[in-house]
Amino acid sequence: MRTNRPCRYFTNRSVPATSKSYLWLYRTGKEGPSIILYDYQETRSGKNAEKFLSGFKGYLQVDGYAGYHKVPNVKLVGCMAHARRKFDEALKVLPSSKRLTSGSKAQWKVSIL
Repeated sequence: MRTNRPCRYFTNRSVPATSKSYLWLYRTGKEGPSIILYDYQETRSGKNAEKFLSGFKGYLQVDGYAGYHKVPNVKLVGCMAHARRKFDEALKVLPSSKRLTSGSKAQWKVSIL
């Protein structure tokens, strides 16, 4: 699994305090003890993930950011939180006459995603 979030890095004097930088998070899967690594980068470029994951082969759980397509030898898999959000958004834009009731099976299935 990987994610990245904008952050401010106050001790790096070469980067202005108003600039955006990113803290990338990498976490191992189910096998063995869980390992979580943080990687500070000044950009969100897919080259950051490509460099960090050099030599890695396997599944990479990510959001829809296209930069991860640069990482070779991985199978990109989606995030259930992002998938659920899209279903939830779709249900909210339906006309009220077509919406499912809160007790319906479809609403329940979206709620457990």
